[in-house]
Amino acid sequence: MAAQLTHRSIGPKRPHAATRSHSSTNIYLLYVLRRFFNRSTTVLVQYVLHFRFSLRKSLKLMASAPPPNFSWVDAGKVAGMAMPRMTAHYQYLLNNGIKHLVSLSERKPPYHDTCPDLTLHHIKIHDFCAPTFDQIKRFLCVVEEANAKGQGVAVHCMHGLGRTGTMLACYLVKTRKISGIDAINEIRSIRRGSIETREQEQTVVQFYQQNKV
Repeated sequence: MAAQLTHRSIGPKRPHAATRSHSSTNIYLLYVLRRFFNRSTTVLVQYVLHFRFSLRKSLKLMASAPPPNFSWVDAGKVAGMAMPRMTAHYQYLLNNGIKHLVSLSERKPPYHDTCPDLTLHHIKIHDFCAPTFDQIKRFLCVVEEANAKGQGVAVHCMHGLGRTGTMLACYLVKTRKISGIDAINEIRSIRRGSIETREQEQTVVQFYQQNKV
């Protein structure tokens, strides 16, 4: 009798039905929990990324300020301004669809490399002087190519009056097919004090005479 009891005690044991059921339940719960947490993690990551994007966008808007003497001459296409002095000025340009900045000053504006998405074009003109016709054509070419891509252009000198006003008047001569005198008066009505010297006035008039049909 003892031998039989010993034989049964060392033989293989078959799992109880309740034990098998409990194990299956645990596996199923683990499966459900894994799916739940994977899904929750995905949702959480998406939320964090969206929050970071929104925060970054808000900070950019908060960190922008209009450059001095900024105004549109042709809305969404060409604007004039004085020399930008801080990163917030460049960010303002980008926020308003301006991807190109034409600098007419003798030196490049400070912090111009803080916004890599803004392309700087340096056309050096001495203060109170007029641009050459080649410089005018270069400026108009930048505007034309940028506008063809749906990108705006801003142009500046020191105060955004003489050299900037002269370029903007030539832009009106070309795009609106108006006379040099009319273009000068139009720019001065938009940007008071623009086109400061006789030489600058004559350049606009001569540019009209060279390009009139």
